[in-house]
Amino acid sequence: MADKTEILEALEESVSEAFETMAFAEVMGQEEITELPDWITDSVWTTMTIEEPIKTICHFAVKKDHAMSMAELVAETDDEDELSKLMTDTVSEYINTIAGRLGTKLLTEGEKVKVGLPEKIEINEDSKTDVAGKLDLIVSFNVEEQEVICCLEKIG
Repeated sequence: MADKTEILEALEESVSEAFETMAFAEVMGQEEITELPDWITDSVWTTMTIEEPIKTICHFAVKKDHAMSMAELVAETDDEDELSKLMTDTVSEYINTIAGRLGTKLLTEGEKVKVGLPEKIEINEDSKTDVAGKLDLIVSFNVEEQEVICCLEKIG
């Protein structure tokens, strides 16, 4: 199994590649952090289980206004109600891509990538501390001046 340094490097590459290919956006930096940012309670937060090649739960959070901009890139509408509905789908596509790329980067010979389906979860002030306490790795990414968070839980 990969160690934390290899997993962190693979995660950083996976997030960068996802934004470069899906939004033509550049990840301008990243840092491992120990606490979730305050804006997390006003975010679109998705989660996805990776079964193989590592067992972990991948989390991806984007500020709602940034998620709206991401939805606008793929939508053929500027209707706010429709875009609001597309936000979760768009963020789910990102976590799907990130989790798939992460799994692929950590493959060893004879292994396959196996992931679950993305799920949206709501984070509020009460649940923020509980969720943060379960996370083994929290990384903040600067995507063209917008912060996004990608986390891993139960790495093993």
